[in-house]
Amino acid sequence: MAAGVLMAGGVVPATAWGAGPRVRADGRSRAAGPADVLAGVRARAGDLGLGRALATGMDLRARVVPLAGRPGLEVVRVEGRALGIPLARPVAAVLVDRVTDRVVLWVGHGAVPAMPPRFDVRVDEGQALAVVAGSGRAGSRGASGARLVAVPEGTQTYAAWRVDPPADRRTLENLVFYVDAQTGAIRKIVDRTLSARVRAFSRNPVLDAEAKIFELKDVDPNPTNLSGPYFQARNCVWQGGPECVPTPLAVPDGNGDFLAPAPDVTNPDDNLQPEDVFSETSIYFHSDKFRRWLTNLGFAGLQCNQDGERATLVANFRNDEFGLPPAFDNAYYTGDCGMTMVFGQGTSVDLAYDGDVVYHELGHGVVEAHTPGSTLLNPRLRSEALVVDAGAMNEGLADFFSSAFANDPVVGDYLGVYWLGQDGVRNNDNEFTCPRDLIGQVHKDSEPMAGALWDTYTELGWPMVTVVLDALKMMPDDITFEEASGIFVAVTQASLGEDAAAVLAENLELRNLVDCPRILAWDEQVESMWVDHGAGGSPAPGPLQLRVDTPPDAVSVRIDIQVGQVDPEGTPEPAAWVRGGSPVEFSVGDIGFEAVADAVFMDIQDNSFLVTDLTAPGEPLFVALGNQGSATMLTRIVSVSVSTEEPPGTTGTTGTTYTTGFDVTGDTVGDTVGDTTGVESGPAAADEFLLAERGCACTVRAAPGSPGRRGVLWAPWIVAALLVRRRSRF
Repeated sequence: MAAGVLMAGGVVPATAWGAGPRVRADGRSRAAGPADVLAGVRARAGDLGLGRALATGMDLRARVVPLAGRPGLEVVRVEGRALGIPLARPVAAVLVDRVTDRVVLWVGHGAVPAMPPRFDVRVDEGQALAVVAGSGRAGSRGASGARLVAVPEGTQTYAAWRVDPPADRRTLENLVFYVDAQTGAIRKIVDRTLSARVRAFSRNPVLDAEAKIFELKDVDPNPTNLSGPYFQARNCVWQGGPECVPTPLAVPDGNGDFLAPAPDVTNPDDNLQPEDVFSETSIYFHSDKFRRWLTNLGFAGLQCNQDGERATLVANFRNDEFGLPPAFDNAYYTGDCGMTMVFGQGTSVDLAYDGDVVYHELGHGVVEAHTPGSTLLNPRLRSEALVVDAGAMNEGLADFFSSAFANDPVVGDYLGVYWLGQDGVRNNDNEFTCPRDLIGQVHKDSEPMAGALWDTYTELGWPMVTVVLDALKMMPDDITFEEASGIFVAVTQASLGEDAAAVLAENLELRNLVDCPRILAWDEQVESMWVDHGAGGSPAPGPLQLRVDTPPDAVSVRIDIQVGQVDPEGTPEPAAWVRGGSPVEFSVGDIGFEAVADAVFMDIQDNSFLVTDLTAPGEPLFVALGNQGSATMLTRIVSVSVSTEEPPGTTGTTGTTYTTGFDVTGDTVGDTVGDTTGVESGPAAADEFLLAERGCACTVRAAPGSPGRRGVLWAPWIVAALLVRRRSRF
């Protein structure tokens, strides 16, 4: 095990804290009550990034959150108020052992800038609602009220009205708007979407030979449709408009049972029934049994249930967003009680038939119910990269909950067999690591953490699920893998003991999640990375920096890249920051992302660029590919040509040129020595970047033990994920 911070009874990996730590182990500080915790937060204000805010008048309040693990453990969530207005997010969370009255762990939720002397609130609640409704955005209408909050962002804290309209039923966007209380401008938008007796498949049509009859535990007495205290099931009925309408079609028979005929999935037509009642009963059955399992492990319920409402499950969702005939190849958790989870009637499969899909979408609901802020969705700018760890954690935990419930690492057998032609959608029994297998896409980046948690679950069993549930209550909305690793280990040790924590720590370290700089040798990149576009033409960096080694006699380096795009509209525009000897370091400036002064910014034309200012020959070049266009970019380096004489890479060059490249399958070609004439780069050199009609077709790394696959980037969301940018999709 790596070196660590000593705690009472064990070790938490020190490397989990990193520079400027948000997560610190303790074991000594006394915490007899919330007042002690608040005093401790004030004493550690510098480490937690709260010094300026507290010095300028921010108040702190404590709220105790009970945990489901070992009795006596609790989380104290620390919330701030600025001039009497609550902050939009917590400022810290503290794990306390009430048996010893000691603090186990301090978790900061991000720096809070100095408080303003006053908030100039010129926009009232009604005006804020009108601004949102008039924005023209999908999901902007129907809000019943707004809440005034103080939003810490960058170097300032501003007052804003938080407006949360119902989810849009056409696009499934569930947006939260923050309207500046002084100017009336929309400052920020957060998308929350990241999907009696009954006849159903116990799990899915692949693993179960036939559908059987099961007893529903939670259903209304004498129901007229499939509803209970926690859920209500609906079918999406097409009425000729732009979208289908959630409508209850499942009705009980004379005995009060819901025994819709089961499909024969070997018959393609049975997979395509647009309004079959079996889909409606299937999602209710799987949701009901998954919720009961989680409740036994300490889960308090979905946010809708905690608010006294039912969560609405929608089967056979379709829309005409991608043309006719209407279909929807996806599943969503939206968080909106009127359309909480949506399961599409796809072009080849009905997503409601696969229990794993239901468990996964409910897993997103578990994350939302246990995390403050915007429920593990926000990206984080590290010094070396812009990462989506929080969103990947959200996806990985949803997969982990699904697999732990089913006691099976494979997620989505039915979709895999009848849609993708493989065993499943993802497999948590994998060997993915950080940063090698990260690409900046939340589903793909989720796999190393999901794998580490699954490996630990196979050794520790169901108590690991309770640990994850409890750890979630401490996590900030932009958490990194390193911070999550520290929290998981600390909660495991406090709940299950030193030996259990050592098992988890070893699994996290094997996947390099405890300390994972996002820097990778360019020829070790497994798949093309996703690089989002910046705001207002300002370039945004990608999720990885790529290292290019150079010989001592190098004069120049030519780098060829490939570029594809995710969004159907707009155009990506590649760029790069290059620095010799040390990684490029980023910060947030007044107009966007800024790099250190000695990093060279380069516009990239024709997917190739030349580096001639080698200030440190023989030392590596660090390349941060960026995007200054208007569409999310897919990119990778495909060849590097190093020349010892000018001009490099042209016919007639007399110096030696070293060229390394990839073939179109992504395999390393190997080093060659000679002229670089004829080295191909760009989309024409590799067919995995041809976008065609379905968005993109990138190389997909197969899980260990399975055959290699090309052409689909997590196909269950290929249409929606690659043609329309959304979050929290299956």
